Amino acid sequence: MLLILILLSTQVVVFTDLLLRKAIEVDNFCHRHKPPIAFIKADIRGVFGSVFCDFGPSFTVFDVDGEEPHTGIIASISNDSPALVACVDDERLEFEDGDMVIFSEVQGMSALNDGKPRRVKGTRPYSFFLEEDTTDYGAYEKGGIVTQVRVCTTIQASQRLHFSLCLYPSPLTLHVHCLISLEPAVSKHDRCHCT
Repeated sequence: MLLILILLSTQVVVFTDLLLRKAIEVDNFCHRHKPPIAFIKADIRGVFGSVFCDFGPSFTVFDVDGEEPHTGIIASISNDSPALVACVDDERLEFEDGDMVIFSEVQGMSALNDGKPRRVKGTRPYSFFLEEDTTDYGAYEKGGIVTQVRVCTTIQASQRLHFSLCLYPSPLTLHVHCLISLEPAVSKHDRCHCT
């Protein structure tokens, strides 16, 4: 009863060393609550780690992959619709179709330097198309940097997912099976610490 009172006064709960049967019970309560209470369970078992997150039926993600925004040095931009942006071939571009980018330090086609996010498509290792008509922007002269912009995304959680991180170089399935096989012993001894 005390746990339920505590849960009702929070927006998010984080557990470590919580037995699986109790975690399922608490998560089900949090998931059904209106509004949902975000639930996070994290565990470490030797070299293995596990994180389970349930943020309710839908939630906003501010950074989908946790990586630094990708950048590229511009080599040329065409006056077309859509505009072809080519970058120097020192490093492959890591943009994907649908990514948003901003431009800076572009000379000649300075209208692109306004900080407005623009969508890319048709990405290739060293070029992409810009979903914009640049025919009236003036001719590209030189320079410029293109930088990926992180945009908020709302995710509809049709099912709860379990993400695991493995610090030991083995297949993910081995990791998951190890964590699952430890649970009965942990529950039997009613403790989470492996000593």
